[in-house]
Amino acid sequence: MTKLLMLILLSLVAFPCPVFGQTGSSYTIQVETFNDKQKAVNKTESLKKKGLDAFWKETRASGKAARYVVYIGTYESKDDAQKEARRLKQERVLADYSIQTLKTAEQRKPPQEQKETPPEKAEPGLVISEIAFKLKGSGKESVWIQGNRAFTPSAFAIEEDKPRFVIDIKDTGPMKKDLSRVPTEGQLIERIRTFYHKESRTLRVVLDLQPEKKYRISQFFYQAQNIYAVELEGE
Repeated sequence: MTKLLMLILLSLVAFPCPVFGQTGSSYTIQVETFNDKQKAVNKTESLKKKGLDAFWKETRASGKAARYVVYIGTYESKDDAQKEARRLKQERVLADYSIQTLKTAEQRKPPQEQKETPPEKAEPGLVISEIAFKLKGSGKESVWIQGNRAFTPSAFAIEEDKPRFVIDIKDTGPMKKDLSRVPTEGQLIERIRTFYHKESRTLRVVLDLQPEKKYRISQFFYQAQNIYAVELEGE
């Protein structure tokens, strides 16, 4: 009987998402003023990446060119705004600042850059470009599956007279013809077969394993290269 031990490692990082116009506050931290709108947009995005409630507004004095002012947050009192500004300056997030009062109409109006921000680009369709067998030394073999972007397959083992390890990759396009069968040169994986289900848009990769052997199976994802790897080690 074949013994299979599986390990899956996943990591998620969540970033805060600022919410505007819900506190009824009347003060804000003025960060910097630009003549170029794109510089104001870039500064705002830089502050947002640090988890700050940043936004920008266009101001235009009579007979003068437009200027673009970057702000952080809305606060119920001037003291609250001042305390937060001091903290940010101590942490070297801000070089200089001033506290400004927001008019009632400005509090209700969403930040201008909400209108200017272009829509997010749709994530490209998943394409599996490479499936390769890797011999990593005596008693250890692996299969690498590479895509054009990150993906998370589902996998399961079948323990019968003909043991198999099955990998399903959903929402992917058709694969290249030369990936229908992948040659192997090891002692643990007999062959690698692939099937594409057009209706469900699912690519199935089947690893046929040598019977009467014990295996330890680990799964990894190399984010920089968009490679999902299955590693088998004989026991």
